[in-house]
Amino acid sequence: MLLENFKIRRQCNSFLKIPTIAKKILHVSGAGNTVTSTITMTLKAGCNITESAYLANYVGDLVCEVEGIVPIELDDLFNSINSESI
Repeated sequence: MLLENFKIRRQCNSFLKIPTIAKKILHVSGAGNTVTSTITMTLKAGCNITESAYLANYVGDLVCEVEGIVPIELDDLFNSINSESI
């Protein structure tokens, strides 16, 4: 198993655990860079760390579902998020 949870340490020394949403993992090259750049970009855009982590989780999942190193299309990200929403 590659990653079980995404953990965020809070100021009160508690942790927020975000379960992974990976469905099918074909290739992990670039996934760490994708997650890191997503968190950086979303924090800079004004998201909080929890929102950034959730988005990075979705983007990391998408990049692992495709063979090779690929860009993530915005429509694919929206569709992935919408498919998980209740």
